[in-house]
Amino acid sequence: MKQTESLWTMIQRIRGVEDVRDVCHMTLYTLLIKQTDMIWKELANAFPDADIRKRREIFNTMVGFEYKETSSLSYFVGHHERVIELYNIQDILLGYEKKHNIYSGILEGVFFDLIKKLSKEIMLEIISFIEDMDVQSHEVLYGMAETLVLQMTEKAGRVMGETSTNITLAKLEARLLDCNSSTTLYDGFCGTGISVNAAATKDTEIFINDINSQNVSIATILCILGEKNLKGAYCSDTLLNPKEGVEFDRIVSEPPFSVKYSKDYIERIYYSGGIPDKSIDGDSLAVFHIINHLKTNGKAVILLPMGFLFRSGKTQNVRKTLLDWNVIDAIIELPEGCLPGTYVPSVILILKKNRGKDSILMINAKSLFRKEKRGMALITEEGIDKISDLYRKRAIIDGLSASPTISDIKKTEYGLSVAKYVAPVVEVPERECLKELALTYDDRWQQLQNIENELSNLRKRFIK
Repeated sequence: MKQTESLWTMIQRIRGVEDVRDVCHMTLYTLLIKQTDMIWKELANAFPDADIRKRREIFNTMVGFEYKETSSLSYFVGHHERVIELYNIQDILLGYEKKHNIYSGILEGVFFDLIKKLSKEIMLEIISFIEDMDVQSHEVLYGMAETLVLQMTEKAGRVMGETSTNITLAKLEARLLDCNSSTTLYDGFCGTGISVNAAATKDTEIFINDINSQNVSIATILCILGEKNLKGAYCSDTLLNPKEGVEFDRIVSEPPFSVKYSKDYIERIYYSGGIPDKSIDGDSLAVFHIINHLKTNGKAVILLPMGFLFRSGKTQNVRKTLLDWNVIDAIIELPEGCLPGTYVPSVILILKKNRGKDSILMINAKSLFRKEKRGMALITEEGIDKISDLYRKRAIIDGLSASPTISDIKKTEYGLSVAKYVAPVVEVPERECLKELALTYDDRWQQLQNIENELSNLRKRFIK
């Protein structure tokens, strides 16, 4: 924790000189090199009798590429007068791209863009600081990177009006998805990768995509630092260039809210199941994208603005289609402030195919969140346990959950607002027994009469 705080202090110290996002991004790359150096040193301790050649072979088998001392942090610190030495990192980045099937240039290209923008002095300060840090485990290293990403996206979001992931929300999504080592996990709007990393176990096969190359590079670094089983990372327009015919066991998604696309753009999108209208909103397009990539027995968790549940017009037709397909398994209503940078109320939709149920579980989770500074809403571990338990048991609790049938929902013009079905519990004070009230009244009346009699006697003594 102290190391993370000192790392952020270092970044804050130089943020006025360079863009804080670029500084944070460069720091993440440096942490990636730090982990590579740690693996090399761990092999030296594990195989003390192995010579350099043998150790290189073991490293190559474990990591997937050859280790070079000229790519280590200590080498860069010792040769800081030559910024060109930073290009040695290319070998490491290309090695990771090949091992994890990372689309060409996601790691390497973004890194070279960064070193062109950042000054030599700033890069040296970052590298020297992290080289001097005594990091005891890979888990600590990942924790530092995750915290750094969360702080970076939150602060940048407040300045630029962008949204970022809430880590407690990502943990809730992870519990609802319930991934295991045999599942494939996809995030087509991966952002900085917080959600997909929280959802995946160590052996879950991860596939990520995003239209922003910087975001994908950050998500990729997090996956590698978290020692996750990253099987593919791509940078493309998720909606326009879907992975045709590819389906996944689990999907987690936090697409950008309420994006408006042109009719011409939507005309170019093809989904095997079709879409009900060629001028629907971006939220609906994201939902159909997910359904198109979900296996028959799969499960998806998607975060959407609350308006998706009750907007009329084209969105209403989308809800009708989803109800006809019977793919909505549950809806969880969240409070305002779940996403840093925006106070738009949001909901979690859980989608499944071949559900075999004629009802939808609805949960009002607002009371399970707590408000933090700047209006942020965070959910506790107890709240996560409560929601996941309600979902697993499909329990009905007054004021928290309900399970209306699909036929009942269709009668209300396909409205999916949770508030319509989960009424808040109104506490009614207990009514006192009328007989007890009468006795109390008589007793108080008699006490009042006695007081009046005493006052009357006192008046007689002083007033003649």
